[in-house]
Amino acid sequence: MKLSRDAFNLSDEKQSIDYYVWKLYDQQPEWVIETLHPLFLSLEFQSSDITQALVTQIENSQQECTEQGEFKKADRRLIKSGKLLYLPKEDDVNPH
Repeated sequence: MKLSRDAFNLSDEKQSIDYYVWKLYDQQPEWVIETLHPLFLSLEFQSSDITQALVTQIENSQQECTEQGEFKKADRRLIKSGKLLYLPKEDDVNPH
């Protein structure tokens, strides 16, 4: 996917690049489904004792994507605090 100048409205300098990347993803759902879903589903992850919870969440998300075609659940404890604001509020997210 090629980003055009119009993809980013940088007039508000307080907005981060992450905001605009996520906004672009939201505006291109077909591209996400056709390109990123198959890529995500093809990945295999290994874990250590420290990263087992993350791998479990990834595997659950892969299964959910396969069965439902989308992601609806996430464990907030595994998401970096700076990325939490990109979670839709209506999703079923574990608040722990």
